[in-house]
Order: sequence, then structure tokens, then C-alpha cells
Amino acid sequence: MNLKYAFLVVIVAVAAPLIAFWSYDRGETVLQPQEPPGTQIVVQWFDNSPPNSSVNADPLLDLLYTRADGLYIVDSFDLGAGTMNVFLYTDGTDEAVRHVIALFEEGLLPQGMRIGVADTQGTEQSTRTYHPVYPPSLAEFQLMYPGRSASQIH
Repeated sequence: MNLKYAFLVVIVAVAAPLIAFWSYDRGETVLQPQEPPGTQIVVQWFDNSPPNSSVNADPLLDLLYTRADGLYIVDSFDLGAGTMNVFLYTDGTDEAVRHVIALFEEGLLPQGMRIGVADTQGTEQSTRTYHPVYPPSLAEFQLMYPGRSASQIH
């Protein structure tokens, strides 16, 4: 093998891992991805689909994304324990919530929609608390309601 090519292979073999290491964001992991900036808004429906199913979530994510009008970022969804949660992030919470409610009132989002807003930003998801904002009669908001049916939650 030509010495020039061997030298080039060694440089690439050493440089590629170093570049990957230096560019790694230490605040983000596969298990704890970094959240978009802003306040988290959770749009929720009761849903007993299997946790690995995105059949119900995909059309909602698409609709909320295409109709966001720059008011929020559609991040992801979570499905399990009887609820489907779609996570939005915004710096204009009130305006974003009013926009999602307008989409619901236009009949573009399914019945039974609930909305909660995170009380803090950037905290661990498992310890985050939420306050209910929609429907107006909603007394509590949680990501999951273990051991409770939809009819038991108001």
C-alpha cells in the first residue's frame, strides 16, 4: 500500500471520532433528549392504543405542525396509561393555547381534547407539574391517570 494512502487512513481513523466527541451535546442523551425552548403545552386525549402505536398520533402531529402559524413547536407525543399526549413548546403560551382551541372548535381536532401547561421550564419531565387550561371546567391535569378511567377525571 502506498504510504500516502496509509497516512490518510490513519488521519481519518483518528479525526472522525474526535470530531464526533467534540460536537456531542452533553446536555442531551437518547433517554433524556433536549427539549425545545419555551413553555411546554400538552394537548391530551384519552387513548388506550398500545404504547408503540402512532396511528392516532401521526395525523394530529401533522395537523398541529402544518397549522402552527409560528406560534409553537410540535415536539413529540407520548402514548400509554390510557392517554395520548402531544407536546408543544412556545414562548407565547396564551396565544398558542387559543390557537389550538380554535383548531378544535373548527372540528379539526378530535373530541375529548384537554390542554395542560407546564408550571416550570426545563425541569425533569417526571417531576413536572401542570395546570389545566382547557376545557375551562377541567380541575386537574396530569400526563397519566393510573388506575382511573376517563369518566373518573373531570
